[in-house]
Amino acid sequence: MVPDRLTLQTIEIKSTETFRQYVPRWRDISAQVEPPLTKTEIAVLFISTLKAPLYDKLVGSATKDFADIVISGELIENAIKSGRMEGPESSKGQHP
Repeated sequence: MVPDRLTLQTIEIKSTETFRQYVPRWRDISAQVEPPLTKTEIAVLFISTLKAPLYDKLVGSATKDFADIVISGELIENAIKSGRMEGPESSKGQHP
């Protein structure tokens, strides 16, 4: 079955997956959507699949190129891993 825009919104990063592993998996699936996605749709749909803190930090980047969003996401993930930024565990309970 060919994936659609709704399918893309339900894809999530697996608990065993890094951001860098998630990006090509999501992008490969998005390339199969018909009619093809616009650059803006790719960015918006991709960001909508992310959870805090990635979503919180990247939501303002929805108008950027997908490659720029990926670079930003990798920087954020590295900052979390190195302890320079709080990860998802500390984000729980902050949103109503």
